[in-house]
Amino acid sequence: HFRISGAGAAAFIDRLIANKVPAVGRVGLGHFLTPSGKVYSELTFVRLAEDDFYVTGYSGYQLHDLRWMRTHLKAGEEVNVEEIRWG
Repeated sequence: HFRISGAGAAAFIDRLIANKVPAVGRVGLGHFLTPSGKVYSELTFVRLAEDDFYVTGYSGYQLHDLRWMRTHLKAGEEVNVEEIRWG
């Protein structure tokens, strides 16, 4: 599970997923794609506010997804990707 927030959060997610970024208060499914267009991962995005998202996916891929997001952050981008751990 992740929290993605910051002034650039919506643009960051829009760049990463092949699906439409959900509106505030809505939930959407998103896919990370490889350069060849294959599905790398599937996640659920909950838009809590304009620039605040709760993201969840298959728990076995948590580190996999975290690495993918952090790898795709651009220098100077105003985005915070926070890993949420339960228990």
